[in-house]
Amino acid sequence: MKKFRAFYIPDLDTPDGALKFNQVEIDNNLWFAYDDELKYEFSIPFMDDDWAVQQCIGMKDGNDIDIYEGDVIVFKHPETNTIRMDTVQYVSGCFIPDIWRTTGKNCTVVGNIFQQPDTINI
Repeated sequence: MKKFRAFYIPDLDTPDGALKFNQVEIDNNLWFAYDDELKYEFSIPFMDDDWAVQQCIGMKDGNDIDIYEGDVIVFKHPETNTIRMDTVQYVSGCFIPDIWRTTGKNCTVVGNIFQQPDTINI
């Protein structure tokens, strides 16, 4: 099953950035939940422009964390051997940077584009 998460964009200017809602299953139904109290039916973020929905790319980083589009990652470039920071994007049917070439286990998720820049863990 594909995994998604959603960010509530109107909260982007708060100290921690936009609220992150993870996909959860409750009573055989999919929801986006921030915590036990604050949750929305799975379809709501897909129909409302105040939300950004991001898909898991199906790989984990070196710390066994799922990698999603919009994640900020740090990795060693396989050809130049330099340390790089980049944002995972879905463009023309593939994820960029090419995580499969850089091998997901050799990268680390340090944040997300919907966090405030000073909260990214480098």
